[in-house]
Amino acid sequence: MLRWSALAVAVTVVLVIGGGALAHALWAVREPMPDVRITAGDFDATATWVAEPAPVGLFPGDTVDGVAQVRLDSSASWEYSVELAAGGPLGPYLEVIWQPSCTGPFLGPGARSGTPLPGGSTSQLCLELTLSEDAPSHLQGETAEVEVVVTVEQVG
Repeated sequence: MLRWSALAVAVTVVLVIGGGALAHALWAVREPMPDVRITAGDFDATATWVAEPAPVGLFPGDTVDGVAQVRLDSSASWEYSVELAAGGPLGPYLEVIWQPSCTGPFLGPGARSGTPLPGGSTSQLCLELTLSEDAPSHLQGETAEVEVVVTVEQVG
């Protein structure tokens, strides 16, 4: 009889412990996080003349220089390029090139500054305007309008 009692206790223990584990449900809860507002950053640049070129009284082969600065009011890294256009009667005879940071080689229109700059920084650029040696003499006293457009682009 003791054997049956021990067996009954063992079966009861197995059923209570094992069956209890199988019989209860696992609980879960779902909790949504508060909404988060994401705002895109501002990307705003300013370009100004530090020393505007004064192409007055140029003769064929003469060169004048100008210095501008570009500032990005953003935390993003950036590069810039410069588009240059010369109009008016002297326009076709005026070569305009530029140089980032006023050091290194001069670049042609549309070339990029080449070095990523940190956000919030300012970069100077130098311009060089040269009246072609092939400018015809009937253009004496004529003018050229030079348009300089700086394009600032975010870099990764």
